[in-house]
Amino acid sequence: MLVSRPPLTKPVSARGTEREISFSPCENKTRRSKGMCKRRHGMLRKLVETCSLLLCAGAVFAQTSASSAQPSAGAEPTPAPAVRARRQVRQAPCWAEAGMAPQMVNDRWKIEDQGKARISAVCSDSSLSPAQRHDKIQQIHAETDQEVARLIPSKQLQAFNACQAQRDQARPKPASEKELGPCGGVVGASTSGGDAHNH
Repeated sequence: MLVSRPPLTKPVSARGTEREISFSPCENKTRRSKGMCKRRHGMLRKLVETCSLLLCAGAVFAQTSASSAQPSAGAEPTPAPAVRARRQVRQAPCWAEAGMAPQMVNDRWKIEDQGKARISAVCSDSSLSPAQRHDKIQQIHAETDQEVARLIPSKQLQAFNACQAQRDQARPKPASEKELGPCGGVVGASTSGGDAHNH
């Protein structure tokens, strides 16, 4: 609890008259604001008392829990229960399993990105008919495949594609997810069989 001090006095003039100087922030206020000031100080005092009580209680609790956690000298330590850790084994990426160098993979991605940009340009070309768009897209896919085949030896490319297909089957897509075509439309069941081209 805070104890209030008596007001300090200090000589003001040479005549020896003393004037009281108050250090209370509520002393020099008007009657109405003095009441509000005292209420605020009362609430502040309660807050400080509560915080100090909580700090003391926390310190006592920390000491008792620390002492109870230490085993006595004669007691044997009890072994911790075996925690069964389930860690998912991380698979090597398909390009590593196929024996491809990282630079090959990066170059392949660049080629595929360039192909996607060309397909996007074909899709946005309003002067083409749907049949012409389809033919141009097929041509871009064929050119992209040829560039990738020149970059990566066929044996490694086959191993990479087989690994990708196996992993795609292991995590099937949800039934609600629809396959989109190269220009953003939903691919129907009849066209998804032969014309699908994954990059």
